[in-house]
Amino acid sequence: MNIQDIADFLDLVKNPSKYEALLQRLQDEQGRLAASIATVGKASELDKLRKEVEKQAVFLEETYKERNEKLTQQVENEIKIFKAKQENLQATQERSEKAAQEAQAATRAAKELIDSFSGRDKALRTREEQVATQQVNLNALVSEYEEKVAKVRLLIS
Repeated sequence: MNIQDIADFLDLVKNPSKYEALLQRLQDEQGRLAASIATVGKASELDKLRKEVEKQAVFLEETYKERNEKLTQQVENEIKIFKAKQENLQATQERSEKAAQEAQAATRAAKELIDSFSGRDKALRTREEQVATQQVNLNALVSEYEEKVAKVRLLIS
C-alpha cells in the first residue's frame, strides 16, 4: 500500500473542487490556446495543440479514474481488515470477560469453602472441648465407681 496514493485519494475525496478547478483550468487553457492560434492563424498548430490538450485531458481523466479505483479498493480492503480485527477484538473481549466472571465465581466459592472450613474448625474445637469435659467427668465417675466397688468388696469380704 502506497501512502502517497492514500494521501492523494483522501485529498481527492476532501477537495473534489480542487480537481474540478484543475480540469476547468485545462479547459480554459485549451480555450485560450485555441483563441491565440486563431489570432495567429496557424491552423496546423491549432490542430496539433488541440490534439495534445485532448490527449492530456484523456490521460488525466484515465489517471484520475485509475487512482480513484485503486484507492477505493485499498480503502475497502482496509475497512474489511479493520472490521475483522474489530470482530476478533470483541470476541476476545467477551472471552476475557467470561473468564473474569468465572474467576470471580471460583474465588467466591473458594472463600466460601475457606469460611466453611473455619466454621467447621470452630465447631470441632467446641465439640472436642465438650468431649474433653465429658471425658474428665466420666473419668471422675469411673474413679468414684471403682472406689465404691472397692468399698463394697471390702464390706463383702
